[in-house]
Amino acid sequence: IGSYMGESTQIFASSQGFNHIIAIDPLDGYEEFSEMFKYDWKTVEKEFKINTRYFDNITLLKDYSHNVVDTIEDNSQHLVYIDGDHSYDSVKRDIELFLPKIKEGGIIAGHDFTLEHPGVIDAVFESFDKEDLQIFEDESWFHIIKPK
Repeated sequence: IGSYMGESTQIFASSQGFNHIIAIDPLDGYEEFSEMFKYDWKTVEKEFKINTRYFDNITLLKDYSHNVVDTIEDNSQHLVYIDGDHSYDSVKRDIELFLPKIKEGGIIAGHDFTLEHPGVIDAVFESFDKEDLQIFEDESWFHIIKPK
Protein backbone atom coordinates (compact mmCIF):
# COMPACT_ATOMS: atom_id res chain seq x y z
CA ILE A 1 0.00 0.00 0.00
CA GLY A 2 1.67 3.16 -1.20
CA SER A 3 3.93 2.10 -4.06
CA TYR A 4 4.87 5.52 -5.42
CA MET A 5 7.77 5.05 -7.88
CA GLY A 6 7.93 1.30 -7.29
CA GLU A 7 11.29 1.12 -5.55
CA SER A 8 10.07 -1.06 -2.67
CA THR A 9 7.94 -3.05 -5.09
CA GLN A 10 11.07 -3.76 -7.12
CA ILE A 11 12.92 -4.88 -3.99
CA PHE A 12 10.10 -7.24 -3.02
CA ALA A 13 9.99 -8.66 -6.55
CA SER A 14 13.78 -9.04 -6.68
CA SER A 15 13.68 -11.18 -3.54
CA GLN A 16 11.84 -13.83 -5.58
CA GLY A 17 9.88 -14.63 -2.41
CA PHE A 18 6.49 -13.78 -3.87
CA ASN A 19 4.46 -15.42 -6.64
CA HIS A 20 2.39 -12.29 -7.15
CA ILE A 21 2.71 -8.74 -5.85
CA ILE A 22 -0.22 -6.36 -5.69
CA ALA A 23 0.96 -2.75 -5.58
CA ILE A 24 -1.71 -0.26 -4.50
CA ASP A 25 -1.31 3.46 -5.10
CA PRO A 26 -3.74 6.03 -6.53
CA LEU A 27 -0.84 7.95 -8.11
CA ASP A 28 -2.79 11.03 -7.18
CA GLY A 29 -3.11 13.49 -4.31
CA TYR A 30 -0.51 15.13 -2.10
CA GLU A 31 2.93 13.53 -1.78
CA GLU A 32 5.65 15.32 0.18
CA PHE A 33 8.46 13.85 -1.92
CA SER A 34 6.80 15.01 -5.16
CA GLU A 35 6.34 18.47 -3.72
CA MET A 36 10.01 18.71 -2.70
CA PHE A 37 11.35 17.56 -6.07
CA LYS A 38 8.55 18.92 -8.31
CA TYR A 39 7.50 15.50 -9.66
CA ASP A 40 4.10 15.30 -11.26
CA TRP A 41 2.06 12.08 -11.09
CA LYS A 42 2.71 11.25 -14.75
CA THR A 43 6.46 11.20 -13.98
CA VAL A 44 5.89 9.10 -10.84
CA GLU A 45 3.85 6.53 -12.79
CA LYS A 46 6.51 6.41 -15.54
CA GLU A 47 9.19 5.75 -12.89
CA PHE A 48 7.03 3.00 -11.35
CA LYS A 49 6.83 1.28 -14.74
CA ILE A 50 10.58 1.65 -15.30
CA ASN A 51 11.44 0.31 -11.83
CA THR A 52 9.16 -2.72 -12.17
CA ARG A 53 9.63 -3.44 -15.90
CA TYR A 54 11.48 -6.73 -15.45
CA PHE A 55 8.79 -8.38 -13.33
CA ASP A 56 5.64 -9.88 -14.79
CA ASN A 57 4.27 -10.83 -11.36
CA ILE A 58 3.37 -7.27 -10.30
CA THR A 59 -0.13 -5.86 -10.60
CA LEU A 60 -0.62 -2.15 -9.97
CA LEU A 61 -4.04 -1.23 -8.59
CA LYS A 62 -4.19 2.49 -9.36
CA ASP A 63 -6.60 3.49 -6.60
CA TYR A 64 -6.81 4.14 -2.88
CA SER A 65 -6.39 1.08 -0.67
CA HIS A 66 -9.82 1.43 0.92
CA ASN A 67 -11.42 1.34 -2.54
CA VAL A 68 -9.73 -1.92 -3.63
CA VAL A 69 -9.59 -3.90 -0.37
CA ASP A 70 -12.69 -5.91 -1.33
CA THR A 71 -10.98 -7.16 -4.50
CA ILE A 72 -8.44 -9.06 -2.37
CA GLU A 73 -9.53 -12.35 -0.86
CA ASP A 74 -9.35 -12.82 2.92
CA ASN A 75 -6.49 -15.04 4.16
CA SER A 76 -4.77 -14.81 0.78
CA GLN A 77 -1.71 -12.64 1.41
CA HIS A 78 1.62 -13.51 3.00
CA LEU A 79 2.62 -9.87 3.47
CA VAL A 80 0.90 -6.51 3.56
CA TYR A 81 3.28 -3.56 3.59
CA ILE A 82 1.83 -0.15 4.49
CA ASP A 83 3.68 2.92 3.21
CA GLY A 84 0.91 5.16 1.88
CA ASP A 85 -0.71 8.09 3.63
CA HIS A 86 1.12 8.49 6.96
CA SER A 87 -1.76 10.05 8.89
CA TYR A 88 -3.11 8.21 11.93
CA ASP A 89 -6.55 7.69 10.35
CA SER A 90 -5.17 6.25 7.12
CA VAL A 91 -2.64 3.92 8.75
CA LYS A 92 -5.22 2.71 11.27
CA ARG A 93 -7.77 2.12 8.49
CA ASP A 94 -5.22 0.23 6.35
CA ILE A 95 -4.30 -1.99 9.30
CA GLU A 96 -7.94 -2.75 10.11
CA LEU A 97 -8.98 -3.32 6.49
CA PHE A 98 -6.00 -5.44 5.46
CA LEU A 99 -5.43 -7.60 8.56
CA PRO A 100 -8.13 -10.07 7.41
CA LYS A 101 -6.31 -10.42 4.07
CA ILE A 102 -3.20 -11.93 5.69
CA LYS A 103 -2.71 -15.66 6.20
CA GLU A 104 -1.76 -17.04 9.62
CA GLY A 105 1.98 -16.74 9.98
CA GLY A 106 1.94 -13.87 7.49
CA ILE A 107 3.26 -10.42 8.16
CA ILE A 108 1.78 -6.96 8.33
CA ALA A 109 4.48 -4.33 8.10
CA GLY A 110 5.14 -0.78 7.12
CA HIS A 111 7.48 2.14 6.93
CA ASP A 112 8.00 5.62 8.39
CA PHE A 113 7.73 4.57 12.03
CA THR A 114 9.37 7.83 13.08
CA LEU A 115 8.67 10.93 15.14
CA GLU A 116 8.21 12.81 11.87
CA HIS A 117 5.09 10.67 11.34
CA PRO A 118 3.46 10.33 14.77
CA GLY A 119 0.27 8.99 13.16
CA VAL A 120 2.14 5.89 12.04
CA ILE A 121 3.52 5.28 15.53
CA ASP A 122 0.16 5.84 17.22
CA ALA A 123 -1.78 3.62 14.80
CA VAL A 124 0.75 0.78 15.03
CA PHE A 125 1.02 0.88 18.82
CA GLU A 126 -2.76 1.05 19.15
CA SER A 127 -3.20 -1.96 16.85
CA PHE A 128 -0.52 -4.29 18.24
CA ASP A 129 1.14 -5.10 21.54
CA LYS A 130 4.61 -3.56 21.73
CA GLU A 131 6.18 -6.93 22.59
CA ASP A 132 4.76 -8.39 19.35
CA LEU A 133 6.34 -5.72 17.14
CA GLN A 134 9.72 -5.47 15.53
CA ILE A 135 10.95 -1.93 14.87
CA PHE A 136 14.03 -1.31 12.74
CA GLU A 137 16.51 1.55 12.33
CA ASP A 138 15.33 2.18 8.76
CA GLU A 139 11.93 3.18 10.23
CA SER A 140 10.28 -0.10 9.22
CA TRP A 141 8.03 -2.14 11.52
CA PHE A 142 6.44 -5.57 11.31
CA HIS A 143 4.08 -7.87 13.16
CA ILE A 144 3.61 -11.61 12.53
CA ILE A 145 0.01 -12.85 12.43
CA LYS A 146 -0.26 -15.62 15.00
CA PRO A 147 -2.57 -18.62 14.66
CA LYS A 148 -5.93 -18.16 16.34
